[in-house]
Amino acid sequence: MLPPNAPERWMRAALKEAESAFEEGETPVGAVIADLATGQLLARAHGQTRALNDPTAHALMIALSQLSGGEVPADEMGFMDLDEAAALGEMEPATPSAERQLAAVLTHEPCAMCAGALLLIPGMRHVVIGAPQKHSGALGSACDLTKLIPDARGIMVLRGVLEAECQALLVRAQKK
Repeated sequence: MLPPNAPERWMRAALKEAESAFEEGETPVGAVIADLATGQLLARAHGQTRALNDPTAHALMIALSQLSGGEVPADEMGFMDLDEAAALGEMEPATPSAERQLAAVLTHEPCAMCAGALLLIPGMRHVVIGAPQKHSGALGSACDLTKLIPDARGIMVLRGVLEAECQALLVRAQKK
């Protein structure tokens, strides 16, 4: 269950990231990842595809990299080194020792790449979306990956949080 008022508070943080992306000439999308138990933001990012000349540098992908890249200890998240996984004969993430309960908050519905990565994160319980992406959204608009990935079926998706503000920023960027 999401803490009261948390989706809006977290979405405001994601909107700040999206605003930063807009100011940098990027597509204005922001993402944050929160710990459900504490409400603490564990990662925050905005898209940087132009700045990094990397088509995979979406806001959510960068936030997920932050999450697994040292800000949260790998053993708590359940990730393992690929060499370690191969030695154990498994390529799946290990079961976290103290699984965190996480929420991802995005100003816009994620694409298939981002949604696929997100749905495989151990402890991900909620996804909060601002505005839908009817042509490319992969959590219900164009397709719904939660129905294709068995482990993702328990993830709750909350849509339309501060939708008008999220959509207005995208419209503003298109007029620029």
